[in-house]
Amino acid sequence: MDRFNASEKRQPAVYLAWFQGVYYAVAGIWPILHIDSFMMVTGPKTDIWLVHTVGLLLVAVGVVLCLAAYRQRLTLELIVLAVGAALALTGIELFYTWKKTISMVYLLDAAVETLLIAGWQWLGFPSVKATK
Repeated sequence: MDRFNASEKRQPAVYLAWFQGVYYAVAGIWPILHIDSFMMVTGPKTDIWLVHTVGLLLVAVGVVLCLAAYRQRLTLELIVLAVGAALALTGIELFYTWKKTISMVYLLDAAVETLLIAGWQWLGFPSVKATK
């Protein structure tokens, strides 16, 4: 079983997984439930199907993070998913705001994603022990 092993940081890691999971689930479901308010905040979109696709992927990742937090099973794979998703979103948001393709409001999310990455790093992301 590979699990997050630093006992003094285990509970904060569970809270971080909960936070990121809920954050992703809410952010992902928003454009599905009410695309008009989503576009009022984030700017106009031409490919609504793509917004829905990304939204549902975020919901899926969020549910996995919440389930892992609930079960307190923070495996290496789970943490790689959490950090990888945050890195991907940060990179896309920084690049496309710089190119002026998307609204500057995405920089707020990039800041949250950066804090999530920093949180996982502080909690010992590289020190997760894998056993066979």
